[in-house]
Amino acid sequence: MKNYTTLTALIFCAGLSAQTVQFIEPRNVMNASRPEDVFTWDNAGNHFVLYKQFTISAPLRLDLQMDVYGAQQQPVSSRMYDQSLTPGDANTYEGIFKTTDQLVMLKSGYEKGANTIYAYPIAANGERGAAAELTSIASEKAMNSGFFKTNVSDDGSKIVVLSESPFNKSGNEKAKITVFDSKFVRVWEKEFDFPYESKRSTYNDVYVNNNGTAFILKKVIGKKSMDTTSVFTFTDKGAAMKHNVVKLGENGNMSTWKPMFTAAGDLILAGYYYENKNVGVNVEDVIGTFYVRVKA
Repeated sequence: MKNYTTLTALIFCAGLSAQTVQFIEPRNVMNASRPEDVFTWDNAGNHFVLYKQFTISAPLRLDLQMDVYGAQQQPVSSRMYDQSLTPGDANTYEGIFKTTDQLVMLKSGYEKGANTIYAYPIAANGERGAAAELTSIASEKAMNSGFFKTNVSDDGSKIVVLSESPFNKSGNEKAKITVFDSKFVRVWEKEFDFPYESKRSTYNDVYVNNNGTAFILKKVIGKKSMDTTSVFTFTDKGAAMKHNVVKLGENGNMSTWKPMFTAAGDLILAGYYYENKNVGVNVEDVIGTFYVRVKA
């Protein structure tokens, strides 16, 4: 009898805490046999839902479906407006970002000795506008054409593009960082060399604050030494570059983290770290949390 009474009480309490959930009828959702992720944004009073999936026909191909809902969750539009292999369209998806007044899709593609990144404005109804060319990387062939990393400031007023030059057997890694406003007008640009040898695979994250100061978080994987994590800060419209090495104790190596900015534009990186994989055993066990502040 006691068990029955307890179960009844639990059911009653669960009923009191239940919430009403409104489900929107599915419509035109892609047959996601190889789904990667789903992304959402709010803009101009509408809700945007992006479905992203790989396709089997080509290694770099992605299918992107954008669904738009109104303020009252009513369907506005649904379109497969980007399938990566559309003739005349750039074929590498770089991301979608929310700027000051619109969503922007960034894509890149190789043609005639250059790898070029483009910005496609997305209207409030989900329609994708014409491409605006941002910047290019000189490249001899598509298989070694360099690549881009992109981001946007918290207020959406700045877009940053890090252009990684193609792999070079000799010499240091070369790059270019460019900051644009929300209308795709170039604010500043700087070409530079990292103090590290050129590699086929690099790890760089790029960030920009509302004032146009740019930051690059770089990880260099050591073969017989500890990994190195650095933050490069670009101020005065790229005229000044500051290099700071991030040290997390004697053997610390950043595992997972989130970036954020202070009101003054300082970059905050906070997350977990683990013992460097080249030192000791059980190297993927988290050993602590970290908080790094890089002044703008």
